[in-house]
Amino acid sequence: MPFLSREEFVNICTEAILETRRKITICNQKSGYIKYHREIKENNYFTKNVREPLTSTQEDEYMYRHDLIEYVSLGNCHELADYLLVEIGKEIARRGAVAKIRILSSLKCDHVYLEILVQLKGENNPSTWEVDAWDPRIIDISTRPDGSIKNYESLTYGYSADPHNSVYTDQINYNRRYRFFNEIPKPLPGRPPAGSATPEREILEKHSKLYDDYTLQESMEAGKFDSSGAVHYLQQISGWQH
Repeated sequence: MPFLSREEFVNICTEAILETRRKITICNQKSGYIKYHREIKENNYFTKNVREPLTSTQEDEYMYRHDLIEYVSLGNCHELADYLLVEIGKEIARRGAVAKIRILSSLKCDHVYLEILVQLKGENNPSTWEVDAWDPRIIDISTRPDGSIKNYESLTYGYSADPHNSVYTDQINYNRRYRFFNEIPKPLPGRPPAGSATPEREILEKHSKLYDDYTLQESMEAGKFDSSGAVHYLQQISGWQH
């Protein structure tokens, strides 16, 4: 079985994050909420049309969730994690490598993201990674020989988490696709009439479950992500890993 290099793995995660952000609008971040204001607030679109089909799936229905999320093009952190899992998994599988991916829920914050365990080329042991598209980041969180966690100080959502799903990338049939046609209506972008909605500058104060935008640019400036796929400090190999 071929192994990915660290550079190849980081590049795969980078491209998957970029693809996820291109295709899925984030409902509970400011710009997405504004773009789909009528659907999210007035029509309660996600609860009426998407939540039940997603939550009623079996754990192994990864492609169904991925394709449904792509079809409606909306989601919060859990939906982005579902989508990102397949985007990363299919590229790892295409190259003949294998990784274990878990969807985790932070115990520190209300947030869901991916943890990936993968054996990389030329490294002593499998490394563990925190990967996310909602708050874009790729961080090596492997356990050091002394038991401490690498890059622990950069884990905004803490290290402790509850698992939702766990799958090896070679266990998913990526060729199985789903088409929804008119079974579920597609959401329509639409802002409220001028003067009838909360001013943009006050939106975050009024809506406690809404977040400011976590942009790719901000993640790049923080060193958590690079759209070029380059390996930076939080993704670099440590001496004890090879």
